Amino acid sequence: MKLIVERAHLLAALTSCKAAVESRTTIPILSCVRLVASGSQVDITGTNIDIETTDRAAAHVERPGSLCVNQSELLDLIRRMPDGAEIALEQDGAKLIIRAGRIKASLLTLEANTFPVMDTGGWSHEFEIPIGDLVRMLRATEFAMNDEETRYFLCGVFLHAGQRDGAPYLGVAATDGHQLSWSRADLPEGAAGMRAVIVPRQTVSALIPLLAKRADKNATEPVAISINETKIAAAFGSCRIVSKQVDGTYPDYLRIIPSGQSTFAKLPRRQLELSSARAASILTGKRKAIRLTLNGEQEDGLMLTSASDAAEIEDHLNVILEGGPQTIAVNGLYLAASLGSFTGDDITLAIADPETPLLLSDDQDDRHGVVIMPMRA
Repeated sequence: MKLIVERAHLLAALTSCKAAVESRTTIPILSCVRLVASGSQVDITGTNIDIETTDRAAAHVERPGSLCVNQSELLDLIRRMPDGAEIALEQDGAKLIIRAGRIKASLLTLEANTFPVMDTGGWSHEFEIPIGDLVRMLRATEFAMNDEETRYFLCGVFLHAGQRDGAPYLGVAATDGHQLSWSRADLPEGAAGMRAVIVPRQTVSALIPLLAKRADKNATEPVAISINETKIAAAFGSCRIVSKQVDGTYPDYLRIIPSGQSTFAKLPRRQLELSSARAASILTGKRKAIRLTLNGEQEDGLMLTSASDAAEIEDHLNVILEGGPQTIAVNGLYLAASLGSFTGDDITLAIADPETPLLLSDDQDDRHGVVIMPMRA
């Protein structure tokens, strides 16, 4: 294998594969990326068996070939090469020779045929969704994913097709049993009747930064989604991620969403986010609850309070109130995190009683909502 590639292109492709490569593993091949040079490009693939990421860089290929090389070593080396440099890569026996100007380095390689490749194909559903919609839904729900392996089926987001008021939608939901977040988009052509998928949290964490970077440039760029019985793939630009699904049954999260609230309070989202974070900051140990009290007034109508053995805090915020006085206690950190998942200026709190979950929504965007379970203060 012998090729020349621009540093920026090689660095971008290596960075795309980073999230799929295990930083600590006892299996040497899983710490590597596979390089395949052919035609006018080099394809770079990383995997941890559960996720496989492939990206490509335009290259002048003098001699086609393939090899595996340690991902972090190659990435660190290319990252430290001069901006604008042209990188020459050449296989020399069991070594990869890297040259840039007067710089020369070498890394040990492994055989490309030892690299584990994820079986794909047999897709039952394939559709495209604007990259802006996909990253919006993932960002709106990632904070609520479970991280406890005892409830492994909650360790990810639930991607599914549904209907609301007769209108079909593509939905993403996440819950850890204490909080629930969901987000929706118009159902893409080809997604009707799709198999519902639990996308692992590691895959979600790998996808978001890659999607966000491209969405900032063109939010309408399509992402091609492919689904079969055990895997899901997302392809956008030059990048493709294939992931195993979480094997489990996701709970019927729609049943958790409360209704019949009698009190609604609308206020600036950022003010409430900062206030709830302050109230939670003094809590220690098992004490996590902050109390929200609506006194029936507009001015200073919402009072947030929390207390620990050594500290207490009280804050008052103006609200636009519909309904009578109410009080509810919730986890302050959950409240602050959930408010950060919204993008609008205002937020509406819907409260039925102290025992019913708190519902958060944005009047200007009904595609996203959050439920937080009540606590004893």
